[in-house]
Amino acid sequence: MSVHSGRTNSETSLDPKLYSQFQFAVYNTAANLVLNVYCYNDSGNVFPNVFRNNVPVNQWTIISIPMSQLDPNNYAITRVNIQNYTQLTPAYYIDNVHFVDSILQVPGIPSTAYPLPNAVDQSISPVISWATSPGATVYELQVALDSTFTSIVFDDSSITTTSKQVPALSNDVTYYWRVSAKNLAGESVFSAASNFVTAAGNSILTANSTFSFNSIHLGVTVTDSTVVRNTGNFNLIITGIQSTNPVFTISPSTAVIAPNDSMVFSIIAHPTVQQQRTSGYLIFADNSPDALDTLKVQISSVTSVVTPKGMPTKFTLEQNYPNPFNPSTIIGFTLPVASHVSLKIFDVLGREVKTLVNENREPGEYREIFNANQLSSGLYFYQIRAGNFIQTGKMQLMK
Repeated sequence: MSVHSGRTNSETSLDPKLYSQFQFAVYNTAANLVLNVYCYNDSGNVFPNVFRNNVPVNQWTIISIPMSQLDPNNYAITRVNIQNYTQLTPAYYIDNVHFVDSILQVPGIPSTAYPLPNAVDQSISPVISWATSPGATVYELQVALDSTFTSIVFDDSSITTTSKQVPALSNDVTYYWRVSAKNLAGESVFSAASNFVTAAGNSILTANSTFSFNSIHLGVTVTDSTVVRNTGNFNLIITGIQSTNPVFTISPSTAVIAPNDSMVFSIIAHPTVQQQRTSGYLIFADNSPDALDTLKVQISSVTSVVTPKGMPTKFTLEQNYPNPFNPSTIIGFTLPVASHVSLKIFDVLGREVKTLVNENREPGEYREIFNANQLSSGLYFYQIRAGNFIQTGKMQLMK
């Protein structure tokens, strides 16, 4: 036989969570009767077969099947089938088919789990968790500044899981929290209050990791600037800044930067030695948790400017020195007037291998360093173009 919910051809779904058992009475007239009970719905969900063997003969017997066996997945039910599974044709009678209501009770008080009581250095956006309360369908979490919960800072009564991330709290503050469980029968009392302390705030120094100057003439002072930010929530206190290279200094050397604020620092470069490239580090001593913080500073090249007794009267390109060389040599030239200067290196096939200068220069005498570390031995040419002046020299690299 088949028992369905609702009117014929317009069946309605039955919620299995509202019931604890499926029951019916059977009067059996023959031995070895086996009944197969199974459910059906219009969604096509698969239900298990539940068997009852050797139903007693010539008496009424109450068959009770727990819903956990009949419908372990809590699928909606529209029909229950009670089938003779013996393949015989004994006479049996079915009566009083019904579902037994669950007796819904108020869920128990959840027990707190995390953060542990008196925990310190907790996140200002902590994930708070608790144990499952059997029968609960929803939980309420409260967070307060006091153990009596008169100053509640967070209250959510719609939580369907056993954890919740609380929005940003304040640093270095003691918070109290408790949780209750609810279902259709009612709400439990709140758990005993637990407490935790959030971590103290941080100051965070943020700046570009590298600061670069372009080519600087020997003996010339160039000043540029960089921005240092405090992306933390406590004051950033800079007590000093040390330079690992005397070519570079920074100002100011001490500072206090408020949270989410910034300050402009001047970086001064004053090269005193001619070289292809120079660099160093500015080391900040501060209260940022990642201190010491460092900022790399570099100059792409330092060019030599020699001030003669009198200004040059003509354009010249000097022979490189030393020559032959390995791996570096100096190329000198003079400018009688301000000019845009191009000084390039070529191999014997006329291919450009290096540009030493490509910028405007004031009148004077210049020395440029050419480093051929990455080149192979052989003959190379260097050519200058300054205004209408063009001249080429040759040099020998011997490794």
